[in-house]
Amino acid sequence: MDLEEPAEAAAHPNGTPFAKHRPKKHTYTLDEVLGPSATQDDVYAHVAPLVASAANGYNATVFAYGHTGSGKTHTMTGERHAPGVTPRAVRDLFCAIATATGSGKVFLVHLSYVELHNNRFRNLLKSEKDAINDARIEIRECREFGVFLSGPPDLKRTVTSERDVRDLVAIGDRARAFASTNCNDHSSRSHCVLTLHVQSKDAAGAVRVGKLNLVDLAGSERVSVSGAAGDTLTESKSINLSLALLGDVLAALSRNAQREIAAASPRKGGRRPGTRSPCRTGTPS
Repeated sequence: MDLEEPAEAAAHPNGTPFAKHRPKKHTYTLDEVLGPSATQDDVYAHVAPLVASAANGYNATVFAYGHTGSGKTHTMTGERHAPGVTPRAVRDLFCAIATATGSGKVFLVHLSYVELHNNRFRNLLKSEKDAINDARIEIRECREFGVFLSGPPDLKRTVTSERDVRDLVAIGDRARAFASTNCNDHSSRSHCVLTLHVQSKDAAGAVRVGKLNLVDLAGSERVSVSGAAGDTLTESKSINLSLALLGDVLAALSRNAQREIAAASPRKGGRRPGTRSPCRTGTPS
């Protein structure tokens, strides 16, 4: 999809306007574009297969990315009459677990709910004791578990039903960082990550571990437009920096994937079936 920015107009000496600069063209490669009339059902239909994969021992991530006020939280959380990706994913995950349990599998599910605020992780489900001790959460990596968060004992909570998850998410939502800006009266000031850790064991004793990450990213914003100042300005700088770094990571992963495809296939170019581009909510800033 090609998007073209309007040219800047300037006055010719004889009074006739002409283009001062040639318009910039941006090219995006997307699997799907959902229009303004798209419903929450339409959006979720594109990520539903990832939920089933987590129950089968795979890692999957769904995130909403876009400018502040563009509808990311509505897409991920939704409302009672139009639930978003997160409540639908939780419902379908436990339905998949119930179906697999009937065939002899045993499941253990843990939930973690954190936010990245000013480049530091906060446990949204922390107890009063951990709040006093201010237990630090760190990113670690090992061969067995890959990349994971390490922190206080209650960083992960055991859940057995959709209701358990809903109750914990409600607690975490009340602890999230929000502020009012010129762009958004209820602006998220942190990146919010809800993770469901799904461990299963079949009749033969084989164990599988999968993770489903549901991420509501904070919105990018121009400080000159948002009017951020003080602590809100510090948050804006952290948000924009982390989103820029995320864009660099996704671009690098995309380049590496294209190189692998080109090296493995005699036909250079093209995309490997099944790969997905990140979904973007709103328009590029």
